[in-house]
Amino acid sequence: MIGQRVVHVWMLPTRHTRQLESFLDDNERERMSRLRDRRRQLEFAAVHGAVRGILSAYLAMPPRAIRLRRGPWGKPETDGLRFNLSHCSGAALLAVTRCRDVGIDVEGRRLRLDVARFADRFLPGEEGSMISALPPAARQEAFLRLWTRREAVVKAAGGRLVRGLRMSVSADVVVGFSGSWRVYDLDGPAGCAAALAVRGAAPCTIRWPQRPELPEGEQSR
Repeated sequence: MIGQRVVHVWMLPTRHTRQLESFLDDNERERMSRLRDRRRQLEFAAVHGAVRGILSAYLAMPPRAIRLRRGPWGKPETDGLRFNLSHCSGAALLAVTRCRDVGIDVEGRRLRLDVARFADRFLPGEEGSMISALPPAARQEAFLRLWTRREAVVKAAGGRLVRGLRMSVSADVVVGFSGSWRVYDLDGPAGCAAALAVRGAAPCTIRWPQRPELPEGEQSR
């Protein structure tokens, strides 16, 4: 069970198994088939299969029986839960709660990006100035912290990133997208930054990290 002011954050497997792939519905299988790289296909099956496996435990129904729909900008939804998925660079996180919109983001380092120049051009002035004032070695971490917070809020709202570029996200409560959002920095997987956003200013309890048991079966990696 999960309380109304509790968010569970899961670290998902990215290693493929036949059982995880068997959880996918027809739409997800078609999306997987459009990926040209076999490694990406296997990771897609693992991550999205794990999402269905976890949601099925909350909803008490078989993974393939869960009906997912998409909001105006493509955010997956289902009855009875609020959830959000983020994955990159072999890391995948899933946030699940009951009654409040939620967003999560995980990002790997962007070594080729001039983060000070990017922040100065696209982010609010105070954020760009803060990053530029840091020693070069500290800029990447600061940028990723702000970027994951921004992405988490945008994803929680089910909006588009372009609308959130000029939104200040350094405070614990962020105002934007017709509401307020409580934002939390997470200790992401090695080499990654992560953040969580939940609708409303009221604090909530984060249960993190949750680790699902891998289903038994042949792995392909």
